[in-house]
Amino acid sequence: MPEVTKISQLAMALEAAEGTAETLAASDVREVFDPSLSWDVSMFERNPVRSHMGRKKSKVGTKALGFAYTEEFRGSGSASAAPDFFKDLQLAGFQLEAAKSITIGAISGGPFQHNETVTGGTSGATGRVVFDTADGAAALYVVPIAGTFQSGEVLTGGTSGATATSSAIPASLGVLARPSSARQIYSMGIGAISGGPFTGGERVTGGTSSAKGRVLFDTKNGASTLYLQVLSGTFQSGETLTGEDSGATATSSSTASLSELVCPAGTMAFYGGLTVHKVRGARSGVKFSFKAGEVPSAAFDAKGIYVSVVDGALFSSGLPSITNEGPVFLGSGVTVGSYQPVLDQIEIDMQNQVSAHASAAEASGMLPFLITDRQPQITLDPDVVAEATHPFVADWHGEVERAVDFSWGSSAGNRFRVLVPEVQPNEFSPGDRENIRTRQITGQINSSAVDQDLVILSY
Repeated sequence: MPEVTKISQLAMALEAAEGTAETLAASDVREVFDPSLSWDVSMFERNPVRSHMGRKKSKVGTKALGFAYTEEFRGSGSASAAPDFFKDLQLAGFQLEAAKSITIGAISGGPFQHNETVTGGTSGATGRVVFDTADGAAALYVVPIAGTFQSGEVLTGGTSGATATSSAIPASLGVLARPSSARQIYSMGIGAISGGPFTGGERVTGGTSSAKGRVLFDTKNGASTLYLQVLSGTFQSGETLTGEDSGATATSSSTASLSELVCPAGTMAFYGGLTVHKVRGARSGVKFSFKAGEVPSAAFDAKGIYVSVVDGALFSSGLPSITNEGPVFLGSGVTVGSYQPVLDQIEIDMQNQVSAHASAAEASGMLPFLITDRQPQITLDPDVVAEATHPFVADWHGEVERAVDFSWGSSAGNRFRVLVPEVQPNEFSPGDRENIRTRQITGQINSSAVDQDLVILSY
């Protein structure tokens, strides 16, 4: 019996030790669309001169496999838990952060500005603001940096000077994903994890040192290392580490030391029904598509170091339980600056450069793949309007940057918001949608602040 295209599975697990293959289980199977494989095997030709023109056997060198597939924007069903496809975003160079909501009163001197630091007047706590927030908003969204905000204190924006008084302690809002460049990532040895797992993006606190860090990715019992960004203080060996959101605890067996791990690599396998193709040390590019009336999607193009091709069947039990569907892209309220265009589709391509990392010292000839550059861009297809209504052409010629902001979904745990703070139009062409004249606009996504190309909030 042949392998049937539509009867297949793709599994992925983030690697606890970069480049070390994980044992994949049924729970690692993703819900994907249109998966495909591509080989990248170097063949060293050897054609010396001799008494005839026949070819000599080539030698096989490095071996890699590419996995292309698409996943839908589908929430986890719980606002505080990351969607399943956010793990794949980590392969594409995204980091996860736990976002909080602080109920506030009137805003003076606002608005609070996206990405500015806000400080609590009583607690001294600090956080990074998520989304511009003007007077009339009931809550301020933040990613905590240090300390713990209190109810009844004045919150002050470090850039805008905006102020508002909190009326509650921070509540869990959702999980934020944004691109990550090379940065200092630390690793700590840990013992058994209780009440876990630690969840990617949550803050962890040292019980003795009071140091705080942000967990890089989900870490469950059995892991011997916790990867994190250090936010404040100095972690100690022998102290209890506690996850702020998960409540997970573990005892550190070392201090935090610098690690080369920037964003986790993954172990992946494609199950075709008869054969299993497996790779390790994989990283990926990603392209997002948002079209009216369809469920938005993320198309991944991953590359990994070849591990094996073995005979094997599909997983038949223990598969993830999918209880909800991704929300359709309707009622999204897309804005370009303050203008709300009429459009049908938005695409965002991170244009990651996923590079092989050659190493003659490795038996495979390769170290895990790396993301060595990104050149993100966005495309839009708004209806043509008068320049007085919105100056699309003047923005292009004047090198003007505007934010593109949109959201969709209505159920907690299955809602999304995307913000691209700095879009600069750099290519125009005429378009037509059902005999309506449109502009096909391509814009480069700039980032004047570190790793603020775009943010995706699941909440």
